[in-house]
Amino acid sequence: MKSTQNTIAIYSRKSKFTGKGESIGNHVELCREYIRFHYGDKDAEQAEVFEDERFSGGKQALTQREVAERTGISRSYVSRIEKRALAKLRRALDG
Repeated sequence: MKSTQNTIAIYSRKSKFTGKGESIGNHVELCREYIRFHYGDKDAEQAEVFEDERFSGGKQALTQREVAERTGISRSYVSRIEKRALAKLRRALDG
């Protein structure tokens, strides 16, 4: 059986400081706490932080191809991850 290692990524978009406690640091730490609770300390500390610098200041979000190039995975895999994440978000919002 082939063993594969998964990497947990934290997506964080850069934004303007608002003084309301919604900083990137707070966002990343909350994500790490979630990962720590569900997957353990090692995964929480090794989680890769992906900061999307293009989202702030009115710039367009990264394309799937750009995300694939930055993360080293295929564009089709980025698409599948995106589709699953959106479905999970829809389920959570629908209650």
